Amino acid sequence: MTARPDVAEAARTIDLLIADDERRVLDELESLLRGDPRVGGILRASTGSEALRLLAEHEVDAAFLDIHMPGLSGFDLARAVSRFAEPPAIVFVTADEAGAIEAFDVQAVDFILKPIRRERLRRAVGRILALRDSPAGPDAPPDESIPVRVGNIMRVVHRSDVRWVQAQGDYSRLVTETESHLIREPISELEQRWQGAGFIRVHRSYLVRRDAITAVRLGGAHPTLTVAGEEVPVSRRSIPIVREAMLQPRQGGR
Repeated sequence: MTARPDVAEAARTIDLLIADDERRVLDELESLLRGDPRVGGILRASTGSEALRLLAEHEVDAAFLDIHMPGLSGFDLARAVSRFAEPPAIVFVTADEAGAIEAFDVQAVDFILKPIRRERLRRAVGRILALRDSPAGPDAPPDESIPVRVGNIMRVVHRSDVRWVQAQGDYSRLVTETESHLIREPISELEQRWQGAGFIRVHRSYLVRRDAITAVRLGGAHPTLTVAGEEVPVSRRSIPIVREAMLQPRQGGR
């Protein structure tokens, strides 16, 4: 596929497939994505089967899929392309709020609820680019999606949006720039899983994303870090770990 001529940085563009059985939604999605200079070519499909055929014939960086489509569902399609030698990143664009958990199970990189917002799509494109450009290997794991409950619905929080984590018994509170969510997972498990993604344990009750640290105060009686405008305590035994971590090259929060 050929990128549009008005794209200034062709090397930084991504090719996409979009699939939805509603023509109006498909037109809107294409229009919004074409307004992003980081998007190159776009393929369209109105059924899951048509989308699978196009993905088998054309290499794209990501597929934006509705969940409920004639023939193959978006989930069926995601599972099918996961067997490709180089599968595209999957982003679900849906009105089905309850689909967040299954989206997490098929390792979607993002889950966007309708009505579609331009800024939300831009964030998804940014995630795809970051995933495509990140080096392979155990030190650069893909961004993780964590299902969280907000009222009566399920949402997805991305690890890259988490600034710090606070232990609360067998639960952990994930703190992003604008909100926090309680999940039923101990901080020790998150520490083991996220240590390769730039998170450091600074206290028995706190796990911090290193790239989110804006100030360090390790002297005095109460060592602290400033993360997302909040002070987080540092235990005495963790001071050497913090000092060593701050000297390492940054990973861009991934």
